[in-house]
Amino acid sequence: MRELANNRVSEEILKTLWLQRLPANVQGILSVSADPNLATLAILADKILEVCDPRNSVCVVNNELPISNRSRSPNADIADRIEALTRRFDEFESRYSSRLPRPRDRSRTRSKSPRRLSRSARQKVDNGSWLCRYHFRFVPWSLMVDASDTAIGGSVQQLVNGSWQPLGFYSRKLSENERKYSAYDRELLTAYACVKQFRYLLEGRIFTLYTDHKPLTYAFRQKSDKSSPRQARQLDYIGQFTTDIQHISGKDNVVADYLSRIESITTPLDYTKLAAEQREEDLPSSLSGSSLTWKRILVADSNVP
Repeated sequence: MRELANNRVSEEILKTLWLQRLPANVQGILSVSADPNLATLAILADKILEVCDPRNSVCVVNNELPISNRSRSPNADIADRIEALTRRFDEFESRYSSRLPRPRDRSRTRSKSPRRLSRSARQKVDNGSWLCRYHFRFVPWSLMVDASDTAIGGSVQQLVNGSWQPLGFYSRKLSENERKYSAYDRELLTAYACVKQFRYLLEGRIFTLYTDHKPLTYAFRQKSDKSSPRQARQLDYIGQFTTDIQHISGKDNVVADYLSRIESITTPLDYTKLAAEQREEDLPSSLSGSSLTWKRILVADSNVP
């Protein structure tokens, strides 16, 4: 190192650089040496390395516990931690169980409430009195449609024990433009509207569409160029659910025929209630100042004038 420095570096700097290249144990011994001669220190370092191999040195760590913890064993600390975790778990379990709903009574004892009794009584009524039924998955289904000059209607039915049971009804009035359609277009509109209405029931299910308009049964057999754009759109939508359109006589299509002939449903007047309200005490006083002549008459559907 002295030759490389060419006597331009002081002895102290060379000593510091040289010591940094030695092992740590040798540095600790030479740092307390009072000999400033670098050559003497090099000889001393060689002697130290001969008797002390750094690969065989062992570093001792003082693992002695503090005075305050000498009386406690490591197992005691682990036990304290386990106890603290157990307390926290018990607190969490108690808070969580208080938020859970109470378990329902699973006993086989059936309630004798009037509501349940009335339900069981209704189940004893003749099956023909039910308006709609619960649908079954593995029975034949049908969609019966019909159209008149003023309205359209249809019903979804299922075949159970040889008889058709209704599952849903649909009916609406025709608009002014729809009333101008031909009979074929009105029947096709009815089939389209009913399929769209009962899509949630018919989707993914095999069913037959019945109509009393026989030309509609050939809708999917004719060439597409014979249909108008509106007819093509409606047939395309119906074809996504079924292409099985069959003819049924009008006498067997009573439900759809009835729904298609409802032009308007009005709420009838209660003439008895109307006559009772006209007998209020303040009514004669309010009519006394009028020049009109009032007369009590008996109207139909009422026994009170």
